[in-house]
Amino acid sequence: MDDNYQGAHWNVVHAVGGLSARVSQLDSRTCQVENAVGDLKDSVVFNHGRIEVEIRELGNSLEEVFFKIIVL
Repeated sequence: MDDNYQGAHWNVVHAVGGLSARVSQLDSRTCQVENAVGDLKDSVVFNHGRIEVEIRELGNSLEEVFFKIIVL
């Protein structure tokens, strides 16, 4: 009976150790995903701001062309 108990105990300890390793791996990968999402968000915000500036500059150029056409 003690041998069966020790064998079962060892199996449980081994299984818990495996679960612990998998949880640690999941935590590490979750951190990587969170960092990647943060980087993507920063990139989108940066590009959105840059595009707004470019659109504004294009609008200014179009207004300038429009007024030059009127003068002609």
